[in-house]
Amino acid sequence: MADTRKKVEGEYLMYQGKPLVRENDTIIYGDLNNDPCVLCLDIMGYTGEGEARVPSKVLIQVVDAKDPN
Repeated sequence: MADTRKKVEGEYLMYQGKPLVRENDTIIYGDLNNDPCVLCLDIMGYTGEGEARVPSKVLIQVVDAKDPN
């Protein structure tokens, strides 16, 4: 099956040599092209108000980078 993921141009925030990307309440840590697995952090809840909102519940999953389903 052909890879249908769209490649995004630009630079990512890097942490210990691996990309750290956030979209809404999902954070992905790792390289989908070069790593066997990546970390998927889903923010499930927040505490605080306004600009002082801090994640209170985070679901952490180890996901196969070759088959993220």
